[in-house]
Amino acid sequence: MENADSFHRIATVAACMSIVVTAVYILRAIGLTVMGPLKAGYETITDATWNEKLAAGILIIGILAIGIAPFWLKDLINPGTEIIIQKIQAIK
Repeated sequence: MENADSFHRIATVAACMSIVVTAVYILRAIGLTVMGPLKAGYETITDATWNEKLAAGILIIGILAIGIAPFWLKDLINPGTEIIIQKIQAIK
C-alpha cells in the first residue's frame, strides 16, 4: 500500500515540475517573440489589408455567435449526431 502512495507522490511532483518547465518555456518563447530584436526584412511589413481584416472579422463574428448562442450550432449538428448515437446504441 505504501508503494502505491509513493508512486502517486512521485507522479504528482513530476507533473508539477513539468507544469513549471512548460510555463518557463512558454514565457521565454513569448518574451523572445514579442520583445526580441527585430530581424532583417520585417521592417517593411504593412498593416493588414481590407480582405485580411474581413476574414478576421468573419472569424470573430463566428466565434462570438457560437459563444453567445451555442444552441444554434447544437440545432445544426443534432440530427446527424442522433443517427450516430442510435447506431452505437444498437450495437450494445
